[in-house]
Amino acid sequence: MNTRFNPDNIHDDLGQLLVLVIITVLVTMAFNLNKAQAQHWEIGAMVGSSNYLGEIGGDEKVSQPLFIDMQSEHTNLALGVYTRFYLNKWVAAKANFLYGTISGDDRLSSNYARHLRNLHFKSHLLEFAIQPELTIFQLGRRGHRYNLRGINGWDAYHIRSYMFFGAAVFNFNPKAEYQGEWHNLQPLGTEGQYYKSLIEPYKLTQISLPLGTGLTLIYNKSLSIGLEIGWRKTFTDYLDDVSTKYADPALVRAEKGEVAAALSNRTSEVSDNPEDLRFFKADEQRGNHLNDDSYIFTVLTIGYYISR
Repeated sequence: MNTRFNPDNIHDDLGQLLVLVIITVLVTMAFNLNKAQAQHWEIGAMVGSSNYLGEIGGDEKVSQPLFIDMQSEHTNLALGVYTRFYLNKWVAAKANFLYGTISGDDRLSSNYARHLRNLHFKSHLLEFAIQPELTIFQLGRRGHRYNLRGINGWDAYHIRSYMFFGAAVFNFNPKAEYQGEWHNLQPLGTEGQYYKSLIEPYKLTQISLPLGTGLTLIYNKSLSIGLEIGWRKTFTDYLDDVSTKYADPALVRAEKGEVAAALSNRTSEVSDNPEDLRFFKADEQRGNHLNDDSYIFTVLTIGYYISR
């Protein structure tokens, strides 16, 4: 019997949740299509930024909520495409595909302990999400002008503010630089995943739960411009390859080689003080497994609004 602990087992249940959300959205859309007298679609592109919240980097205090602990120096470019269907004036559903990068660096932290830990990473993010949207408020009018059926007319603009939630599948792959070369961290088992009998390596494809808000302006019945910010709740603490305790470097070296051992503990690169080194050794805290990592997309959207 396999007794190794895999924290990703929770994603079996989350996968069922994702399927349930998608089915619910599709059934709702189909139901409303049968009732609707007009259909409103939107297709477009997104450009903006991606950021990460986790163990690496951050402010002087650890475990700060949301944006307080985010490193502005590690804001990265994000690009994507989307399609949105308006079920009615209060409810919409959006599917989007986003690509971004997340990164962090202890060397930029004002926290002395993090600075001594001296870890860094970067990773791509590839995400597909389904996001139901609930309208908060709207300005302008959409539909039959003068309340005369058959005479389709709009105000010159329509502004809509909304909040959204949903489910997403994303892929990531943390890397770190060593001696001028970037190395994939997951195969190296920097926290001893390949020699510790009770821990399995983390999975690089996971599920997240988006939550956020946005604002769109539809101008002249066709052009849509918007701003959206969304936080992603994940169920992994390894976006940055840091979660639990330091592994024994000798065992990591024996299992995965010299590079793996060097990347598992990098304090000696910035300090040779015995008083510093005694806190950064095997079985000492390397990360905080009680708080999962998360990421944020902030994007401008521009789209084409289709009404028929």
